[in-house]
Amino acid sequence: MPSLRRAAPPAGGVVPPSQGAKAHDEPLETLNYLAHIYLAERTPESIYGNLLGDFIKGNPPATLSGAVVKGIEQHRQIDKFTDDHATTRASRARIEGELRRFAGIIVDLSYDHFLSRHWSRFAHQPLPEFIRHTYTLMAQEPQGLDEAQLHPFRRMREEDWLSPYATIAGIEQAGLRIAARVRRPTPLGRAAQALVAHYEPLEQDFLTFFPQLIDFARHQLQMVAGDHCWPAR
Repeated sequence: MPSLRRAAPPAGGVVPPSQGAKAHDEPLETLNYLAHIYLAERTPESIYGNLLGDFIKGNPPATLSGAVVKGIEQHRQIDKFTDDHATTRASRARIEGELRRFAGIIVDLSYDHFLSRHWSRFAHQPLPEFIRHTYTLMAQEPQGLDEAQLHPFRRMREEDWLSPYATIAGIEQAGLRIAARVRRPTPLGRAAQALVAHYEPLEQDFLTFFPQLIDFARHQLQMVAGDHCWPAR
C-alpha cells in the first residue's frame, strides 16, 4: 500500500512513535496495518518486522533477530512496489482539494477498508478469527525491541485498531486519531468523506492492485503466509 514515511529519524535509526509531525512533515507512519499483516508470515517475528518497516530507518539494529530484519526488508520492498505502481498513483490522484496533500494516508486507510470488505476473496480464514489470532501472535513480543518500538503495537492490540477498518465509521475514527497526533490542524478528520466521495473508483483500484501485490509478495519476495490465510494458488 502507499507508504507513509516519517521525517528523518534521530541517531540510531529508530523513530519514536510518540514524536509528532508538523503539517509540512512527512506523515507519521504506515497506516495500512492490515495489508502488511496479511502479507506477513504467521509468526510474531514476521508480523513485527512487516509492521516496523516505517519505524526503523537505515540498517536495522543489531539487537533484532534475523526473522524480524527479514520482515522489515519485506515491508520496504512491498512499499516500493506499491509506490511505483500506476494503480496506486491513480488512487492518490483521485483525492482533491485540501486533502490532496494527505492522499497517501487516505489511500492507505481506504485500501485496508476494501481489504476488510473483500476479505473472503483473499483469505480462507474469517477476518475476525484472523485478527484475534494476529493479536495472540503479537502478544509474543520478539526480543530486541525496546519500549518505544513496542508501544504502538501494544495499543493496537488493546484498542483493536484492525477491526474498525471494515466500516466507514472506523475509517473516520482512524482519521481523527491521526489528526490528533499532528501538531497543526489537519483535515484528516474528513478522510472518511474522501473515501465515500470516491468509493467505487477506489474500490476498483484496490481490486486491480491487490492481487498483483500478492503475486509480487509470493513470487518475488517468496513470502509464505499460511494457507489458512492466503487464497489458493
